[in-house]
Amino acid sequence: MRATGQAWQVLILFLLGFGGVCLGLLAPTEAAAIGARRRRS
Repeated sequence: MRATGQAWQVLILFLLGFGGVCLGLLAPTEAAAIGARRRRS
């Protein structure tokens, strides 16, 4: 069950980062910073 919860977190993070870049809401550097910040916590 714990692995399933972590998989959802990764999927949401990917969608936010990739979607933000594709929609023009985020620069690639900003999306990378969000991913790096989430990975550390």
